[in-house]
Amino acid sequence: MYGRGADDDKGDVVAHCMALVLLQRAGVQLSGELTYLAAADEESGGRWGAGWVAETFPDKVRADFAVNEGGGAPIRTPGGLLYPLCTAEKGRLEARVTRQGRSGHASRPWAADNPVPVLADAIQRIQAYEPEIDVSHPYFREVLSALGISQAPTAENIDRIADGLPTEHKSLGTNLKAASRMTITPTMLAAGVKSNSIPDRASLICDVRGLPGQDDRFVRSELEHVLHGLDVDVDVAYTAVSNASPSESPFVNTIHQALTAALGDEPFRLIPAMTVGFTDSRFVRPLGTHVFGFSPHHPSAESTRSGVHGNNEFMEVDSLLLRTKFALALACLTLGTSS
Repeated sequence: MYGRGADDDKGDVVAHCMALVLLQRAGVQLSGELTYLAAADEESGGRWGAGWVAETFPDKVRADFAVNEGGGAPIRTPGGLLYPLCTAEKGRLEARVTRQGRSGHASRPWAADNPVPVLADAIQRIQAYEPEIDVSHPYFREVLSALGISQAPTAENIDRIADGLPTEHKSLGTNLKAASRMTITPTMLAAGVKSNSIPDRASLICDVRGLPGQDDRFVRSELEHVLHGLDVDVDVAYTAVSNASPSESPFVNTIHQALTAALGDEPFRLIPAMTVGFTDSRFVRPLGTHVFGFSPHHPSAESTRSGVHGNNEFMEVDSLLLRTKFALALACLTLGTSS
């Protein structure tokens, strides 16, 4: 299935909805309450989607356990199939760097103060920024050990290990890098309204993904240090705060049982992981719900999910079927059925 959002995250929307339809058609009587929340606005921060629902109608979405997007891409290793189960996710912040200049005619650049070259310098410095690397999360040890890599992951070797993974694990290598550090990525530039006029200001927006504990004050401090001497203003705002659910939750075992039922004879192992993006899970976790990022792909699915947020985004039909079976099994195993 091809189309924008097919993988992120209309696949879950369809599979979970279809699971409800099938439960209804089969006349299954669950012994507990099953809630389905499909909300827009997640890619823009979720404030007017799941955030609004959780704030306005908390009793309607408060649950003991929940599954959401964020994990489930299978990893084939010499020791068998691994499925990352995301128990935590990085935070997302937005940093705006602004340079105030002085406008003027472009034919006389010496008579003005052009802010654009200053921001060009700022971008170069941000690109050269070397963040602190943290590989303490058990995900790194678990996945590298399963791949037969004898080296213990460290801040010094994780990039070399990630870059050296074979082609079929290219996506995994990228994820290892993203999960091990804060990223600051320049994504938007704005300056000027006419090509023959020097603008009076220019601004740069950066997407920032912080590890747990790397809050807005930390990000501001890092950027101010990196951009010292450029006479720019730095403003940092939250989109999502890093958040987590306990990895020892009994729901983890239920997820394993449900995927076992959906996969059939294919053996696998769940490993704890961290979502490097942000999701709507952060709105439900404060209500007391244990939320896990788990959207299982079929073992035969393409391992490099290169289409997400880009051209030719796709989802395999086999993965849609697997997710639907998984959701059916999870609902029945978690809540039980009555005669």
